[in-house]
Amino acid sequence: MGHHKFLNVEAPRLLRWALACAVCHAGLMSSAAALEFRTAQVNGVGQVLLAQDCDEQDPKNRCRPNETQVSEGDADRLNQLLSSKRYDEVWLNSGGGNSDEGQRIGRVLRNHRMAVRIPKGSECASACTVAFLGGVIRTVDVGGHFLVHARSGLLNGVQKDLMARVLANPEQGLRREFLLQMAQNRSFVAERMMYIQTMLRGEPDAQSYTALVGQTAEDHPYLESGTFAKHVARIKVEGAAVAHAILMENEKASFDAALASFQPYLGQLGRRADKAHQLMTTMFATTIVRVADMPQETMFKLGVVTPALPP
Repeated sequence: MGHHKFLNVEAPRLLRWALACAVCHAGLMSSAAALEFRTAQVNGVGQVLLAQDCDEQDPKNRCRPNETQVSEGDADRLNQLLSSKRYDEVWLNSGGGNSDEGQRIGRVLRNHRMAVRIPKGSECASACTVAFLGGVIRTVDVGGHFLVHARSGLLNGVQKDLMARVLANPEQGLRREFLLQMAQNRSFVAERMMYIQTMLRGEPDAQSYTALVGQTAEDHPYLESGTFAKHVARIKVEGAAVAHAILMENEKASFDAALASFQPYLGQLGRRADKAHQLMTTMFATTIVRVADMPQETMFKLGVVTPALPP
């Protein structure tokens, strides 16, 4: 695929999203968190359901303490709302949250054949972008932001037992964790690719995906490289702080490797697997601490937004 130029968002907003998304990917998002749903009548559109983060710092916004970001249970709440009343569009404005719940929200949107929009002045990042793909008609207005970044479960820290293993035996610990991340990421890539493929009106071959996930990688060029040796040496000298940084670097590298491992088999994975792989590669191209604003041209090319309907 070609090179895509993204616009970086400013650091304070970026870090807020990165921290939130790192927590949710690690499975630590509080079960009390949830989206806020509001109804609005919009001229030229009709009845709109707003799905948004609730800004508890805004004195004009009467939000409840549990209305913050995408979290478990939001898909069921959305399904109840869409089942009980007719809406012309669903508008999204969220910094993200639980990625798996974002996928479930996307399936709810598709089941109800909803038009979905990111309106001017709104931002949709992380789990929100996953949910957005569920819309039958998908629109990002000029001035709306579709924001993507890599995934991470290590940004906020490393589990004590993992850090202890790496510090006790850096060579064995780094090797074990890299291969484990590869296996976990292959499962994630398969599940997310099948979802994206379906949302792009493709037909994933689940059996072929399962076969690829079942393949085990016993080795990788990194593990026999000079870089690996340098990482081991640095951890022995510098300890936990540098180990955390290296583990995060390897987390991203193992994900990229897992995603790339599907490339040779796209022809076996069903219709539009190539489009799903291209979109997923683009969405996860940055790091966890560098959020990218996907341009309209790129969104249209990759199928994120749907062509405008004729008047």
